[in-house]
Amino acid sequence: MGVTPAAVKVSNASRRWGSCSRKKSLNFAWRLIMADDDAIDYVVVHELAHLTEMNHSPRFWAIVEGIFPDYRERKSKLKDLQGKLKTEGWC
Repeated sequence: MGVTPAAVKVSNASRRWGSCSRKKSLNFAWRLIMADDDAIDYVVVHELAHLTEMNHSPRFWAIVEGIFPDYRERKSKLKDLQGKLKTEGWC
C-alpha cells in the first residue's frame, strides 16, 4: 500500500479489532487471531488505510475498496465473530 506505520502493537482491546493513532502506530486486538485470514487481512488494510486518511471518509473507503472490493463481506465476518466471542465470554 506504500505506507509504513511507526509501530505495530498488540493490545487487549475488546471493543475494537484494530486502531491507528495520530502518531501512526497501529494497534491490533489479540482476539483477532480467532478470525479467518480474510477478516484479518481486512483489519490490517483498514488500519493501513488510516495512515493515508485518518477518518472514514469516502476517500478512506476508496482506499480499502481498492485493495479489497469485497471489504463489506470481510467486515461482516468480523461483526459475526464479535457476536460469537461476546456470547462465549471472550469480550
